[in-house]
Order: sequence, then C-alpha cells, then structure tokens
Amino acid sequence: MAFEVLTIRFVSILFISLAAYLVISLAMLGYGISGGLLALRRSQQPIRSSLIALGACAYSFAILVSLFFIWNASKSPWLSSWALILALTVPFAFGGFVISAALSFPGIPINRIYFADLIGAGIGAGIVAIGLRYVDGPQLLIFMAAFGLLASGLFAGKSKLGSVVITFSVITALAALFLPIPKGAIPVSPKELALVARYQQNFQWDYQRWDPVARIDVVSVPGNVPELPAGFNYKLVMQDGGAPSALFKITSETARQWFLHQTVFGIPYWIKQQPKVLIIGVGGGPDVQAALQAGASRVVGLEVNQKMIDIARTTFATFIDDPYADPRVTIIRGDGRNYARLSQDKYDVIQLTGVDTSVASLGGNPNLAENFLYTVEAFQEFYNHLENDGVLSVSFPNVNGLGLRLVATAAEAMARNGVKHPEDQLVVSQIRGYVHVLLKKGAFTTDELDVFSSHFEMPITSFYFPLYHQLFGTPAEEIISTSRILYAPGMENTGEYGEFFAAFEQGNARQFLASQPRSVFPPTDDRPFFFILDKWGDRVNTLQILVLSLGLLAVAALILILLPPWIQNRRRLRLPGAPVMALYFCFLGLGYLIVEVNLIQRLVLFLGHPSYAIAVTLFTLLISSGLGSLWSEKWRLGFTRKIMASTFLVAMLVISEALLFDSVVRAFGSLPLWSRTLISIGLIAAPGFIMGIPFPTGMTVIRETRPGFVPWAWAINATASVMATPLSLLLAITRGFLWVFVFSALLYFSAGIAFLIYEKLWLRQVSF
Repeated sequence: MAFEVLTIRFVSILFISLAAYLVISLAMLGYGISGGLLALRRSQQPIRSSLIALGACAYSFAILVSLFFIWNASKSPWLSSWALILALTVPFAFGGFVISAALSFPGIPINRIYFADLIGAGIGAGIVAIGLRYVDGPQLLIFMAAFGLLASGLFAGKSKLGSVVITFSVITALAALFLPIPKGAIPVSPKELALVARYQQNFQWDYQRWDPVARIDVVSVPGNVPELPAGFNYKLVMQDGGAPSALFKITSETARQWFLHQTVFGIPYWIKQQPKVLIIGVGGGPDVQAALQAGASRVVGLEVNQKMIDIARTTFATFIDDPYADPRVTIIRGDGRNYARLSQDKYDVIQLTGVDTSVASLGGNPNLAENFLYTVEAFQEFYNHLENDGVLSVSFPNVNGLGLRLVATAAEAMARNGVKHPEDQLVVSQIRGYVHVLLKKGAFTTDELDVFSSHFEMPITSFYFPLYHQLFGTPAEEIISTSRILYAPGMENTGEYGEFFAAFEQGNARQFLASQPRSVFPPTDDRPFFFILDKWGDRVNTLQILVLSLGLLAVAALILILLPPWIQNRRRLRLPGAPVMALYFCFLGLGYLIVEVNLIQRLVLFLGHPSYAIAVTLFTLLISSGLGSLWSEKWRLGFTRKIMASTFLVAMLVISEALLFDSVVRAFGSLPLWSRTLISIGLIAAPGFIMGIPFPTGMTVIRETRPGFVPWAWAINATASVMATPLSLLLAITRGFLWVFVFSALLYFSAGIAFLIYEKLWLRQVSF
C-alpha cells in the first residue's frame, strides 16, 4: 500500500491527476495476475514459506526497477507509456503473489492473515503521509524495497537465506537515508517543468522538496528575464511539475506601479483602497505583493502546501523582499473552503488567481481532479464573507467554455443568496490567456466601470503567458495577444455572456447552457468536476476515454477470472457453483474499491486536499477492515448468516452516510483539521469494520471446500476491483457522488444474495 500511495504521487508528477487514479487499477490488475497464475499451479503440494520469501525478494527488486523507469520516463515515448505501465504493475503482481500465497498457506486462519495484511497496508499509507514531510519520494520508495526484503527474511526464517536477506534489507534502508539522490522525475505530459527541461537545457534547479500535498520545484534560467518593464526578475515555481506560480523580484517603483495597474494580480485594487484582503492559494506570493503595493490594511493568505509557504517565507524571502514579514500579513496553512466556514471575518477583496489542480497549461487537457473551490456552494460561502461592496476576484487559464461555466456558477450562487439581478454585479475580461471574473457584492457603479475601461486601454497582462513565450516558444496567437473586457453591466456586444444573462432573466438559463457545445452547467459539491466540459460524442472525450478504459479493464478482468477455472476443469479439479462464487467475489472487490475511491473524493472537501483524503481514507479503511476481519473469527454465526448480516449492514451504513454526509460537512466543516480528521476516521471506520468480514469469510469457505481455488478467489476479488476507479469516476461525473454510494450499496447487497444462492444450491452438499 505504501508503494501504491507513493506511485500515485509519482504519477501525479509524470502525468496528470487522472492518471494517479488509474494507479489503483494497476495495483488491482497486478494482484489479479498473481492470483490467477498461482491458481494455475500444477503442484498439489502445500505452498512453502521459501516460495513466499522469493516472491517478497522479487517484489523489492521490482520496486527498484520501477524507480529507474519513473526517473527516465520523460526521455522517450517508449519509456513513458507501455514500459512504465509494465514497470508499475509488476511490483504489485509480486506483492499480490505473496499475499495470495500467504492466504493459501495451511494451518493459519485466513481471518488473521487478512487482518495482518490490512493492518500493514493501513500503516503503509500512514507512513507515506508522514514520511513525505521529512524525506523525498525516491528515498521512501527505496525504504519500501527494504521492507519487502525484511518480509522475505521473516518468511525465510532462521535459514542462511533469511539472514542474508535481512542484512540486505538493512543495507537498502541505510542507502535510502544516506545516498545522495539527484533532483529528477520530470513530467511526461506538457507541464511547465517538462517544457523547461526540454527547451531550456541550461535551466538551474534552485529547489526541490516533497510534501504529502505536492512536490515543489523552483527553477530559473540563467540570463533569462521576462518580457516586462525593467526592474523585474523571477523564478518559476511548480507543484508536481505544473500548476505554475512565480517568485517575483520587483526592484523599481515603475515596475511596482506597472505590477499593480497592468497585471491580473492588481485588478481588484483598481476600485478598492486600503482593503482587507483574503487570498486563497498564495503560491509564490505575487497576490500578497500586489495587495501590499495597493496599501492593504490586512492580508490573510491561505496555502494548503507548507513547502509553498516555506519557500516564500524563508528559502527565497530575500529574493522577493520578504512580503510575509510585513506586520499586515498573516499566512495560514489551510484550505479556502474550510477557512471560509471557520472565519467570521468579512473582506473587501477575496482573490483566487490561477488556483486549480487540473489545468496542464499549454495544451494539456483538463482532467478529473475534483475542485471544490469552483462550485455553487463555494461561491455562496465566498459571497457571504464579502463586506458590502466587497469583490471576489477569480482568474485561471482560459480553456474554452470555462469562462461561461464560471459566470453561470457565480450567477447561480448569487441567485441562491437572494440576488435578483446578478448581471449587474459581474465584470468578465480576457487577459492574455486568462479569463478573469470580478463579482461584487452590490451593483457596479458607473465610476467603477469607467475605471475598468480606462485600465483596459493600457496593455494588461496575466504575467504568465509572456513568461511562457520567453521560455517555451510562442503559443497560439489568440491565447497571448488579447486583453479586453468581455462583459460588463450596460455593455453592448457581450456575446455569450449577454445571451446567458438574457436567458437567466427569462428563467431559461438551463436551456441556454444545455445548447452550448461544451458542458457548462454550474458544478455543485455533489458533482464538483468543474474542469470536465465534455459532452457525449465529443472528439477525444473524457467520458468516452473512461468508458473505453472501463471496457478494456473489464476484458482483462474477465480473462483473469474465467481462465483459471476453465483450465482447472480440464484437469478435473472442479468447484461446484463456481459462477455464483465468482459473482460473490466480484461484487465484493468492486464494491470495496468503489466505496474507497468515493470516500476519497467526498473527503477532499471536508479535509481540504486530495492528499489528506487519500491518506486518511486508506489508513482508516484498511485498519478498520483488518480489525473487522480479526473480530469476525469470534462472531459465532454460521458462514451464511455472517455473510448475509455483514453485506446487508455495509449496504445500509453506506447509504446512511451518503445521505448524512452533506449535513456532517455543514455541521463540522469549520472545525480544525485534527477534529475533521477524527470525524472522518469515525465515518470511515464504521462501514470499514464490517467490510472486513465478507471477504475472509468467503475465502475460508473456499479453502475448506476447494483449497486449490483460494488464489482464484483472490484473483477475482482483485481483478473486479480493477474496474472500480473508472466506473466510480464515470458515475460521479454523470450522476454525482450520492449515486456512487447507492451503486456500491447495491453491490454489497448483491454479494449477500449471491452467497445465499451458493449456500442453498451447492454448499449444503459439502461437509466440512
């Protein structure tokens, strides 16, 4: 599990967040392959511990090989595609072999083995979440190889092989601690770090640190200066190789005035004097610099990544003239949504500049990252924290359709807050590759609109795209050339925005949005996929890609499920009722992973970041399921009653929590992170404990009746789980998180029914 979580972090850097979700499918595929192959084992002799020890050694070696492929993935298309997929799947296959063989090991109750496996997996997820605060990802990956060798030594026992392997485990752990590891793992997708490395080979790596949230890189190109007025210098800051920000050194008064009046950072201060400011996502600090330059009376900055705060406060403080040391500035590690609930303060300016986790700039397509900063509920909360006449300033790269979706979201939020004419409170502009929306609490005055018009008579820049032009070559002309107002109250020829507000006034907003070529309906907290604009039938459609992935994974799963019993039947080794038992383990595997993935997605909002949600969900779900597995041995019920009771109880708990989740977020979302973490643990542990019962109970039935099919049952459970990630994402995007929980509850209910059928028709014929 530690390797899986680390791989998610590496794949987030190499590709995009969607690819990170698919790591879960790769892990399950590896487990399924190992179980399927072990099920085809010809020997009827019991599995020996020495064989498991060799499997654990192979797992450790495969981890180190995978690190080589991760490190070199950007160097060739071959390395970045099939070779990398294979390199990441093989360690899971060897790890799955060890687990599957251990479950088949005679003499030890399966409940205890499953308990130990899940407890170890939960601890592994926790180790990564904590470890990345202190060491880098490659070091932790090497540590995982050392753990594999330690497990191999324990399986080998007191033999010479055991002593040798444990010695190598210690050496590997020391190597992880003390061997210098160069900066690396450059993205494969067209993220900013990849483009710098490709086109500016003399770039200088000034800083690299890992964090559970993201890896931070700071780079500069010697002799390179942006195409801006004299008095500017910069360093490029990236999170996971993208999501760019910059550290700006502004050395002249002329440059400071230009920074305030002719860049996207200064827009809200054109009409606000000495404001009280809330900045969500401070990045490298440019928004803080702009606020101070505007004479802000107070600046509160939020940032979820501690390393991002550190680079501006300490590492590069001198370079940017130390804005965080100003007594007016308070920088808080936290999430914007959570702070909005927690704080009772109101602000003259709330600013979000390029705060997103999903847009891979310069040609990258939006991915499936849930972003709860751009939902109707989020805008309602921000609106409620504005002073009278306060402004919400939002900007991000102008991907086709996002501007209209942002305006529709703002209009819906204001309408829910009782605003009758939201069109009077919005100004929309395009600023050299960015779309900018300024939402005011109250109607814009004529004087304020005149100020905007006069500023747009000057050259206005987003700052980033001239920088990209210098570094990466010229993007499309329409991306970087235009800065103009697209919509303002009373303005003529406002295009799609004017048409939207005309439809909004007539009560036809949904019909208008449905007629657009992209999906631009306002996202909600139940369906927060703001950056998914695809409709069915679009070319290279995200939804179609998910369906294709689901189909391919389903084919692979069917092969791995059907092949072992077909071959075993030819060997005259039969499992009565095999199709029904296959359905039982399929439903369990698919249901468990769908609950897991959906809990991660739902807790992103409650905990504030996907990395926190992943760590808390995996740790709690696995530990609680392990405890449930151990306790099930003491639950004095027959196999059928135990399975029926546990599967139906899981279904009821999942449905109940799904219905109560929004109320929990509203009631407790303003608590500190540690309190929200404890509540999350409670929400996860309740169903997780019961979810640990059906699988080992079913496996015990198989081992007692047909022990040769134990690896096959493990393979079914794992390979069915392969389909969970794309299926849960597809359901969440098209129907919402609530329906994903409903579907997972139906799967558990169906598993109980399948085992009941098996018991009625086949199990009673077997004496054990």
